[in-house]
Amino acid sequence: MSKIQLFIFLLILMTGCRPAADNEPELPDYYFHPHKDSMNLLRYVDYVPRNIEFVFDLDSALKLSQIKDKPILIIFTGVGCKSTRDIDWKVVKTSDSEKLIRDNFIVAFLFVDIKGKLKEPVQIMYEGRPKIISTIGRYNWYLQIERYKSNAQPYYCIVDHNMVDLADPRGYDLDSAGFKDFLIQGLLEFRSNSLKLKSSLK
Repeated sequence: MSKIQLFIFLLILMTGCRPAADNEPELPDYYFHPHKDSMNLLRYVDYVPRNIEFVFDLDSALKLSQIKDKPILIIFTGVGCKSTRDIDWKVVKTSDSEKLIRDNFIVAFLFVDIKGKLKEPVQIMYEGRPKIISTIGRYNWYLQIERYKSNAQPYYCIVDHNMVDLADPRGYDLDSAGFKDFLIQGLLEFRSNSLKLKSSLK
């Protein structure tokens, strides 16, 4: 066992996250979210394809997207809704989308109901009135409501590091072929935009 693996194992024990059972997929290497609930959120991700890169906040996803030149698959989800989490990856497990995600995407699980605090409160306008958002869950909820006019989970979006949408967002739908098409649409748009940018810089 490497030092990194040992560190992760000890951290899981200290935070109360359950280790994977023998019949469960191994959790991949992942990036730590700065707020204190990041490790505990792993227990609410019922299935994660092996070796994908995933985070629990948008800022980290945007930075990784720029560094690694990959689009972001955003998954709006919730701790308090078991039925939502049950289908989060059902379409992935029943299709060949898993490899597509692993090789080409940064995944951002954005929980809309967690209590972790933002580094700094954010003032927003909601229904014509100013409001202060102080929790990460509320910020994710507002992002989904304001940007996509949707309050249902799970909700899938593909964006680049500038938050440009690359495919039509997708809600609850167990059509695995449709989900794969959604991923391909986003990936092709991302690559097309990258080629256009590189050409303009020549």
